[in-house]
Amino acid sequence: MRKYRIAILDDEERIIHSIESCIKNNITCSNIFKETNSLKFSDDLNSSSMYEDIDIFFLDIEMPGKDGPQIAKEIKEKYPNKLIVFISGYENRSEVFSDNTPNVLRSIDKPINDEKIKKVFEKIENESFCFKGVEFESPERKEYRIHPKDILFITSDFSITPFDEKKNNIVLKNIHKSQSYRIKTSLTQFIKDHNLNLTPISGSFYINKNLVLEEIEAVDKKRKTIKLKNNDKLLQVTRDYLDILKELTKS
Repeated sequence: MRKYRIAILDDEERIIHSIESCIKNNITCSNIFKETNSLKFSDDLNSSSMYEDIDIFFLDIEMPGKDGPQIAKEIKEKYPNKLIVFISGYENRSEVFSDNTPNVLRSIDKPINDEKIKKVFEKIENESFCFKGVEFESPERKEYRIHPKDILFITSDFSITPFDEKKNNIVLKNIHKSQSYRIKTSLTQFIKDHNLNLTPISGSFYINKNLVLEEIEAVDKKRKTIKLKNNDKLLQVTRDYLDILKELTKS
């Protein structure tokens, strides 16, 4: 199971500690942010980037100040692709969200336990998607399944890829299989179709920032390039996206 960055917002500290304990019992987390004050959480969310790298938000539905649905709306306005889990003893959940609400998972009922947390993360792990493409060194076009968190980068810049056929194609790099796939579509269309949360470093290149941070071998600010482990080609950052170099060297 992947490492996740998690934020928990609940006005009761004992609930936060219970969720944190259950999460640590079942998955590996790189960070868990905790907050009991919904107004402070909202202010931090809207006035800073402290929650930018959070993968999953656990939100209590009923809180003083701002309730869970209000906070969820603010999260989705700033970070449309973030996942949200409601913490609830609330009976009329249909008034809060539907099962088809994008990026909102089913609520988990209080009291929280290991089994409930485990099921939430099993659901998250299963949220992969399929695409049709050609794997490098294989002529056959077939269907593949990938989790968005396993995408290292997507690009239409074929100068750094192993494929010859370039027109109307993109390349997707799978971090776990260290494999590349050629997909017959446009870059922006693929990102839109699969609601991917990727960071542009040029008009033709989008990266998974969290994975790139783990795979960086070197960043050359002068030449505006990123060198990844086990990758001979340099990723070129263009003038409009230079802030990403600061982020990558600061982290």
